[in-house]
Amino acid sequence: MAAAYSVVYGVGVNGFIRSLVQLLVVNYILVGMLLATATWFVANRFLRHQNVHVADQQVEWMYAFDVHCNSFFTLFVFAYVMQFFFLPVLMKTSWISLFLGNTLFALAGSAYAFTTYLGFHALPFLHHQEFFLYTIPVIALGYLASLFGFNLSHHLVDYYF
Repeated sequence: MAAAYSVVYGVGVNGFIRSLVQLLVVNYILVGMLLATATWFVANRFLRHQNVHVADQQVEWMYAFDVHCNSFFTLFVFAYVMQFFFLPVLMKTSWISLFLGNTLFALAGSAYAFTTYLGFHALPFLHHQEFFLYTIPVIALGYLASLFGFNLSHHLVDYYF
């Protein structure tokens, strides 16, 4: 996707490398490590179900990072791939472009939260995994607030390119 955006915006090789590093190293790996650490901590600290008849089980950090990788795919499809195909509409300065762009990002964040929930829901020794779904109302509130003039697509494209 970094190559496609670089061609569309004509930023050259340096812009391509910068956006590739931003996407892979920062967004996928570093932010992913932070989110995996947070979900790993929450799962082990607050969501483990203690049973005296079963050996003590914990979520491994690599499992939490794998859940992030799976969740990031849905976010990537909404926030990067779909945005790319709708760029001609999203880069206009109308309320419809603001609505569509912010809706894509709200869907991306909600899909990330839901896929994270599904990843931790698969573990039988955890309970109340719906905790990971509590971020969706926060995303919805941020989405509604953003409709009053903050076009996320414009800001991210300006940041990358």
